Amino acid sequence: MRPSVPALHISTWYDTAVTETTRLFNYLQGLGTPNQYLIIGAGQHCSMVIDEMISDMTGPELLSFLVGAGISDSKGISGIDLSDLDIGDTKLGDARYGGVDHGYAKLFFDWFEHWVNGQPNDVTTMPKVQLHVMGKGWVSGDRWPLERTRFTKYYLESGPASPSRPGTGVLSSSAPKRDANDRYIYDPGSPTPSLGGILDQLAPARDQRPIEARKDVLVYDTPPLESPVTIAGPVEVVLYVSSSAKDTDFMVKLVDVYPDGKAINLADDAFRVRYRGGFEKKVLMEPGKVYKITLPNMMTAIRFPKGHRIRLDIASSNFPLYERNLNTGGNNYDETAWVIAQNSIHHGKQYPSYVSLPVIPE
Repeated sequence: MRPSVPALHISTWYDTAVTETTRLFNYLQGLGTPNQYLIIGAGQHCSMVIDEMISDMTGPELLSFLVGAGISDSKGISGIDLSDLDIGDTKLGDARYGGVDHGYAKLFFDWFEHWVNGQPNDVTTMPKVQLHVMGKGWVSGDRWPLERTRFTKYYLESGPASPSRPGTGVLSSSAPKRDANDRYIYDPGSPTPSLGGILDQLAPARDQRPIEARKDVLVYDTPPLESPVTIAGPVEVVLYVSSSAKDTDFMVKLVDVYPDGKAINLADDAFRVRYRGGFEKKVLMEPGKVYKITLPNMMTAIRFPKGHRIRLDIASSNFPLYERNLNTGGNNYDETAWVIAQNSIHHGKQYPSYVSLPVIPE
């Protein structure tokens, strides 16, 4: 039997479950399951629900809720305001559903009134897909990804220094013509630290410049945008990599770079190379051999304004958001020694490393 239960698939762009939420919706829609609706809002993990739940909470009730959510105190989270949303080092403005106070709560009440109590209303006439594009507002369609999406490849190249970050590479929409590689040293004893991200419920969007200043992080930028670029949907990164170690990790972040140099993380993904053939088996690397890996799990929606840059950060750790790889090829969890690795990102005509962005035409 095919599933037939009506469902609201709701998440936010900085939620741990946003990618799987979209995949479940896509799967059910592909089966022809009726009455499936996807709504992705702005903000951190379940911010649309927190905004509705804590608005009337005070004292012990609020403390109990925060403890249950794994949050140590109410500073910041108790001030979530979807009408002027602040998620760390950037403001998103009005992220309310429908642009009205308690828009999500009204949607939920209408949904259950219709499907549980049989009340006639317009919940089944709304668009099947509704997305809050950061910096733009709500967009909608009937398919995921949106029907008008144009997946556009931005290729990695070595390039001149950026005004905002010395030694950066380039993201170019033109196919690369020459082969090159960029190298860095990954030391598990001094892993690249996490800053913001989906596990930081209070401030998931953080200025990445302190991380990007490290020598174990590679940075690739577009030139300053001559006109706005809007993306909404899945972001895929394909890399050609090599290492001096038997096994290592590669971490990527998609970043919005402001004209003043501020660099705000949008999404991230990770890949352990021993699992390039699947999680059912471990296949170690040959030192110096080039491998193709695909990182398909980033998800976001944003309008990059004119003058901003689109950036891809690459490193081999993002700790403690992701477990650090000790580069030994062993279990990691029961080891006390590690191997320092020289890791390389290859790009060019033979090794066309790229990031694919879901561009929505203006």
